[in-house]
Amino acid sequence: MNLKLTPDKDGVIDLTILDDDWFSDLATELEALSASPRTSGADSYAHVPSNMTSTPNFSASSSGQGDRSNILRGQQTVALRPRSGDYQRSALMSESSLAVTKPQYPPYNYADYIPKPKVIYIKSEEQADDMVAILNGAIGLDLEWPFSRDRTGVQKEGKVALVQLCDADIILLVHVSKMERFPRKVKELIESSKVPKMGVNIRNDGRKLFCDYGILSSNLIELGALAGQIDSSFASIFKRPIVSLATVVSYYLKKALDKGPVRTSDWSKDLTRDQMIYASNDVHSGLMVYKSLMKTVRSSKAKLLPENYTADLANELRRPDGGPVGQTSTTLARGSEAPHRYTYTLRRQGHGLLDICIKMGDGVNLQRETVVISHIIRALTEDPALPFSMSALTSLVGLDSSSWAYHRDVIERWTWEGRGIDEKRVVCSKG
Repeated sequence: MNLKLTPDKDGVIDLTILDDDWFSDLATELEALSASPRTSGADSYAHVPSNMTSTPNFSASSSGQGDRSNILRGQQTVALRPRSGDYQRSALMSESSLAVTKPQYPPYNYADYIPKPKVIYIKSEEQADDMVAILNGAIGLDLEWPFSRDRTGVQKEGKVALVQLCDADIILLVHVSKMERFPRKVKELIESSKVPKMGVNIRNDGRKLFCDYGILSSNLIELGALAGQIDSSFASIFKRPIVSLATVVSYYLKKALDKGPVRTSDWSKDLTRDQMIYASNDVHSGLMVYKSLMKTVRSSKAKLLPENYTADLANELRRPDGGPVGQTSTTLARGSEAPHRYTYTLRRQGHGLLDICIKMGDGVNLQRETVVISHIIRALTEDPALPFSMSALTSLVGLDSSSWAYHRDVIERWTWEGRGIDEKRVVCSKG
């Protein structure tokens, strides 16, 4: 087998596939690696300082198996180029309410863990489908997408460009913006109710996947909500279900997760080394927090209520009448009604946010949920006589951090004024 090892200026080894058998061989190697027992137990991961990690020794010989083994043992970033014929989050709520002084922790680095995870950067549907089958157990899930500004300076979200998936041994960076279609096996994994997938503000990620690709995510675990149910100290400090990833990593892993300018870089283009490291740390750290929490559950034998920390978009997107998502009712014709009043009417009649997104969209660029929330707030502002539930409205707006930051003052004022006492017909119920 012929491999061309080409270190870039940052020292990253990019593997150019010259032999079509190479990829299937790599998948076999990684599957064997994933299946091998860990010396410290299935849920025990040693952690070493960065300065103790060894430097890989690569050979440029074409001895086949030897080359591949060296790469799997040493290099943590493997970039898979497509073969011939293949096609090429808003910030969370401020943690300023934390009532303790934040200590200074060393930076989080997935490469500090033993066994060191292998990062595989994939730009082909076929390779993504092959590699996702190797993942075992609970899965870390994260998304990245680009942002742009229109002529008025308003920030707009792009389509999901990168899907990060990981178990303890392997981190997959699936660059879906480089693919003609969303990988089928990746979609099946995300939609599987049998595989837990965890992250922060993960329900919003599920919505994003639906609006962008029609994926109905299932068994999504919100780390902040899970921590609040397991750890009374955590719950007493944060008092909300969505807590930033950097905060939960600091709290449970005693590491500082970098949230610098890379976060808002262009994720639709070929990934840089900094983007690979950032994306890998994000998804891996979420999984490590989850494993830490699960150890606490096992030792304390605490009883968990999954409905308090999991989301299932497939169930949430079912309309009240049992019809499919996006089904048009003849009684809900928009006509000449203003968009904000039409949105309020849809919500009042029990339609879910994503259903409203579809109805308000033009078939290509769907309206984002922040716009739907803003429409509802505007309708209630213009007509104070409109009935609504304050508790339900607060829950709805709180689901999207940017909407909460923007509309919080209005909600607090309305609460003080005594508005929103209609609890019988809920305009803004969760879902």
